[in-house]
Amino acid sequence: MPGLMRDRLSRSKALLPGCLAILALLTGAGCPLLPGVKGLIQLRIDTIAASRGITVSDFEVTGLNIQVRDPEGELLKTIAWEAKQGSRLYLIPVKTPGEHEIEVNHVGDRDSDAMGAAEIIVIDVPAGEITVIDVVPGCIAVIRIED
Repeated sequence: MPGLMRDRLSRSKALLPGCLAILALLTGAGCPLLPGVKGLIQLRIDTIAASRGITVSDFEVTGLNIQVRDPEGELLKTIAWEAKQGSRLYLIPVKTPGEHEIEVNHVGDRDSDAMGAAEIIVIDVPAGEITVIDVVPGCIAVIRIED
């Protein structure tokens, strides 16, 4: 039992610096490790979420290609995700608040033929906040946004 408690405490200590950095960002204190950061996009790829939108059922989704662009159209982050990686979380620093574009390409194959489906959303990322984006592989029109 003491070993289990020690492991939990170690994990808690490992999360503390990241939580403090996010707290400093939200309170306006800034973060010396992230100069010029005005906000944050937390992009979660959720492989177990239920879909209420349009599901890609014609082919098995084996990966996602995601591009995040700032209000000026500059590429902030490219994510190449493979299904074998499981659920993932990406933190994307935002230096310019405003409308950001996220393009999600669902890729896979059917009978050895490459298949794909794409969607693009535009989200408003306010200064000093974390905007949470949930992407569900194989589910089109299901991108959820939380501020």
